[in-house]
Amino acid sequence: TVPTLLYYLGIILAIEMDARRFRTHAVAIETASARKLLLRYGYHFSSLIAIVVFMAMGMTAFRAVVFATALQFLLIIPATGGAQRSDIIVNTAQIGGTLPGLFAIIALAWAGSLSEELFFRGLLLNGLQRIFGGGRVATTAAGLVVILVFASLHGYQGWAGMVDTGLYGGLAMTLLYLWRDRRLTACIVAHAGWNTIAACTIYAAYA
Repeated sequence: TVPTLLYYLGIILAIEMDARRFRTHAVAIETASARKLLLRYGYHFSSLIAIVVFMAMGMTAFRAVVFATALQFLLIIPATGGAQRSDIIVNTAQIGGTLPGLFAIIALAWAGSLSEELFFRGLLLNGLQRIFGGGRVATTAAGLVVILVFASLHGYQGWAGMVDTGLYGGLAMTLLYLWRDRRLTACIVAHAGWNTIAACTIYAAYA
């Protein structure tokens, strides 16, 4: 857990240093109501619904995520802005349009998946559950906190990225962790697999 905490501390410090170096200032952003945001970005929930439908059809959690990921990139993303989506713009810029950039992102994705699962599921979820007193209510409350924190840390990807990472890296991985009897291995592999598929697809389709 210490390396994970140092990992996120390093990210925060790097952002703070860049902000001071470039003398950035707070930007006033007009926020819409929750209802308007849901109407505008509600399509992000379609991939999560697809996971539930696939699992109800008898698929394993991993296969359901793979099929939902394919649905996301083949249908949902192209139909909702494609290359103009904020998350696609950010991820394309990170890859840089080169194979070395793609390999670097994949390596970072696997390292990040390991550290994120150790922190969010292994430490934060279990720790909050104990703080909240245990039981189903405590697990639900702890899960909601984990999802919100995980999504907010991906704010640099815009609303599209926050919603997607909140659903996949937050909600789906938390449910998978609980479903697999709190075994982190399944979450780490699924998380890293999703990141790898996403990076390769973005490189092939948009970079």
